[in-house]
Amino acid sequence: MIEEALDELITCAKFSVFYDKKFGNKLGRVVTGNLGYPSAIILFSIIDIIGNCFKDKKDLEMIVDGKNVRVISKKDESSFFILNSKYFNQNLTNEEIKYLYNRFRSKLIHNGLIGAEAKMFPTSTKHKTAFFSTTSEGKGRYSVSLEELFYLCEKAINMFKIDLKEVVESSRLGKKFP
Repeated sequence: MIEEALDELITCAKFSVFYDKKFGNKLGRVVTGNLGYPSAIILFSIIDIIGNCFKDKKDLEMIVDGKNVRVISKKDESSFFILNSKYFNQNLTNEEIKYLYNRFRSKLIHNGLIGAEAKMFPTSTKHKTAFFSTTSEGKGRYSVSLEELFYLCEKAINMFKIDLKEVVESSRLGKKFP
């Protein structure tokens, strides 16, 4: 089921990330970009799904702030430590991971907003990375390139599929849903 869910989610993400709003504009106002909010919800859900497959497993550690860490069941945002694993190959700090989880996953999914200090871009021609930070008026600003995040998730899914059966069968999640 997880493999099918990931395949369907990345297909939906592809549609929404590469959708051009100006072609489906029925709002009667000028709109540009892609379907950013649905794209982010789907892509961050993919990260959460893969991360949750490793909850309480001792055989995958990631480096966060120079320390070995694992995905643990008592800290929801720890599922996003998976971003620093071989699947996503990022080098994010604990603060950045918590911010991404809290703003781009939790607040967006549950409240439909990300806040003023978080930005989403359809693509990132300047940074060529999924996650980047900038400073504006002395405040930190976390940004996500949805196109880059799509490619990152697509690659992670393809890598994870190689390990999926073994990981899921021995995971807390796999034991709950045989």
